[in-house]
Amino acid sequence: MSRRLTFAATGISVIALGAIYLVSNGGARAATVNIDVGNYYFCSQASSGGVCETSIAVGDTVTWNVSSGTHHVIECDSTFTTCPPAGGFDSGVLNTGQTFSRIFSTAGVFEYWCSIHTTQMEGRITVAAQATATPTSTAPPTQPASPTAAPTGATPTTTPATAPITGGAPSDGLPVSGAALLTVIGGLLLVSAVVTIRASRRS
Repeated sequence: MSRRLTFAATGISVIALGAIYLVSNGGARAATVNIDVGNYYFCSQASSGGVCETSIAVGDTVTWNVSSGTHHVIECDSTFTTCPPAGGFDSGVLNTGQTFSRIFSTAGVFEYWCSIHTTQMEGRITVAAQATATPTSTAPPTQPASPTAAPTGATPTTTPATAPITGGAPSDGLPVSGAALLTVIGGLLLVSAVVTIRASRRS
């Protein structure tokens, strides 16, 4: 098989595997949230003397951008008295044009302030956990009605009970997502085999 065919088959496989990865992870992508840092404020001048509130999701990145002045972004406890707490983030001194980034990998609430302008520059980041799918329950099949007694002197007749039919995959089978992934992987193997056979026939 020529090198071009080899590279083509490899490229198709890589692209398809990348698509599988995105599907299996629900297409979720981490975001970056920017916080402006200026003279005597985080977020905006309206928050000077108050608390800059920011909400993100687990895995997101927060980037503090210093637009003016000299500042020091440092994590605090919930009362803004211990800065930083054990393991807390600390940007060091930042000047105009510099940035500081932090990835938040766990859910929770994180307070911070500027150690140079303590009472004027405070912030709070609320990190929400990623949403997870809630399994749905299936109602049990309806029981067939009890047979009624036949009139006296008549020969009773019985009708075989019909088993209820329900939709969906068996409860002990593969999830739909797992079956779809296996189908895609099988298709990839088939494509690779076809390319290899055609190339060997041409050579």
